Amino acid sequence: MKRHRRSFSLFITLFLVLASLSASMYPSLDIPFTNESGKSSEVNTEFLSDFLSQWEMPDAQMNRAIEDVIRAENRTLRTLESVAEIQRLSLERVKAGQRPTLSVNSAPLYSYIDDTSLTGAPPATTITNHSFGFNGALSQSLMTGGSLSVQLSSMSSLITDDGGTTWTWNQSPSASLSLTQPIGINDKVLDFNYGNHVLETSELAYESALMSVEDTAQELSREALSLLQGYQALRESRFLLIKEYEIQENRVQDAIENEAKGLISRNDLLAEKQRLSTLALQITNMESEIASLEETLTLFSSDPETRSFPLATSSLESIEDLFLLYGSTLDSDPFYEQRALETDSAYMQAQLDYKAAQAQYAQGSPSDAPSFTLSVNYEPFSNPAPGSSFSDSIGDLFSSSTEHNVRVSFLFNAPDVFRKTRRAQTGQLDQQLVQAQLAVKEAEEQVKASLKTLQLRINGAFDALELKISEYTLARTQAEDEQIRLEYGLSDEYQVARKEIAMYQSAFSLLDSLRTLTVLAQEVSPLLN
Repeated sequence: MKRHRRSFSLFITLFLVLASLSASMYPSLDIPFTNESGKSSEVNTEFLSDFLSQWEMPDAQMNRAIEDVIRAENRTLRTLESVAEIQRLSLERVKAGQRPTLSVNSAPLYSYIDDTSLTGAPPATTITNHSFGFNGALSQSLMTGGSLSVQLSSMSSLITDDGGTTWTWNQSPSASLSLTQPIGINDKVLDFNYGNHVLETSELAYESALMSVEDTAQELSREALSLLQGYQALRESRFLLIKEYEIQENRVQDAIENEAKGLISRNDLLAEKQRLSTLALQITNMESEIASLEETLTLFSSDPETRSFPLATSSLESIEDLFLLYGSTLDSDPFYEQRALETDSAYMQAQLDYKAAQAQYAQGSPSDAPSFTLSVNYEPFSNPAPGSSFSDSIGDLFSSSTEHNVRVSFLFNAPDVFRKTRRAQTGQLDQQLVQAQLAVKEAEEQVKASLKTLQLRINGAFDALELKISEYTLARTQAEDEQIRLEYGLSDEYQVARKEIAMYQSAFSLLDSLRTLTVLAQEVSPLLN
């Protein structure tokens, strides 16, 4: 019977344990929450205007100066600008290659020959020849990838074979036309837009380099502005610590006097001194952080003499555009979505890469393409009479006795009959097109997602601003009340000083919220301007 009772007792205990375990299972984290605090989408601009007029930093400058310093002195930006200049020169070279080229040379400009030979019965004949030559050529790259060249040459000779008794002028002009044309460079047998494809590839490379310069300048400016925000926050924190240190110094002096009077123990005095040492260590560490951040900021400038940047400042004018977006829905507005796509650097770069891949695919591979060359040469031949003058020799060229020598040649060249290079390149370009299309799609989705994140950041920044305004208002009121309490003997200087520090801390916190909005405003400005 006792065994049955123990079993029953064990069963009840096990049941209670299991019941308690089931009650303490992992909870559902999807708990709904509604903010019932009456959040408003309006900002108290009048209060902010008065606040900024009271807390304006006398040595602060406009944030635009930060970007000016970076654009003028940053080494990274200088390097990218040099790359962009190289691309510009490359583009100019492509454009120049599509314009006619005129070349001039002498062949030779003057030559003298005094030649003695036995051409018949003795005695030997001595021929003296003075020659004057000139060549000129005009070449043009064709939009089909071929080239056309026209060459003119002239050789005038003054000859004597009787020791100088009779001098005879002779003219030997010639003209040649040469056409070289590759075929099957790309999918077409003859592509009349090949030159446009080459030009477009170079233009896109230059545009991409310019975009890289502009994006880097803006990114460096935002990064510098964000660092300046942290730099200013560290300086303000150091200010608060020093104020705390000054109060603690006075407390230590009072503790020394009170310990001497027997009002407090030795341990109480040591505790006050320990708090003073802790504050001193915190100030030293803070100054090290400030010095380290100053060194980081100098990396944005190539001028070794530049040891500081203009301080981060805020104004209602710098963040007024954000007021329009507070409580809005950027991610569901087609206008902002389109503007974001038009101004997002990653999306625009993806678009450029896709266009470049298309241009390279259309350009094809001329290296192993078969080609033909058509050459036509015309060279009149005349036999002037002995003693002909210069004008007579020219007239002989147009006489009926002049022979018209014409030579026509056609050359075909196939460096690789199976076009292995072309096939391999086509496969690579196909994959580049696929990757470029995927990159565009991914960048588009990223822009849409970033709009929602941006809206959350804007709303969160303004919500934080409202909270900081309330905290500052309360801290300022408490500081004023504490001063009144001191006048009536209801407080002491320590309490007044601490309330003043609390007011400074809330003011600095409010300024930091405004600087955060300034950074956001710079980030959002492309959407609105």
